[in-house]
Amino acid sequence: DLDKETAARLQFAASASPEELYPALRTSPAGLSEAQAEKQREDFGANAIGGKKEKSLPRRLAEAFINPFSAILFFLAVVSACTDLIFAAPGDKNPVTVIVISAMLLFSGILRFIQDTRSGNAAKKLADMVTATATVKRDGQFREIPPEEIVVGDLIRLSAGDLVPADMRLVESKDL
Repeated sequence: DLDKETAARLQFAASASPEELYPALRTSPAGLSEAQAEKQREDFGANAIGGKKEKSLPRRLAEAFINPFSAILFFLAVVSACTDLIFAAPGDKNPVTVIVISAMLLFSGILRFIQDTRSGNAAKKLADMVTATATVKRDGQFREIPPEEIVVGDLIRLSAGDLVPADMRLVESKDL
């Protein structure tokens, strides 16, 4: 559901020859200069996607208890409460089953919360250890920069195994 202007720009970017595309993107086969890259960043913004918002503690805690296993345990606790406490004869009331099932439900939720928190922290540490770079042509020479510094008009060199660091148009390829 793109507006007509965006659809027309995408169509042009996909079908134009490199000679038509370079002026439209304010670049050249030599790439951008640092000054041009800064101007492009001001005009078009950084090459960054909004980060995922971290879930609040109450929400993570609630999600630890909302799962099929917890639902079954909760249902069994309700049934047990009805049969062993509410509708039981005055001398036959026995809360042990309800207490055991409730303890299992509580233990299961707390354990899941702890495990999810630990795995999230480990994933965050791994992500912080990995640094991605992209090879761009600036001032006529290829060099590596963080993907966030890529701007519209940058010429990017991709090699085997590289992650594609931005939306881009292939202008030239070898062994693709």
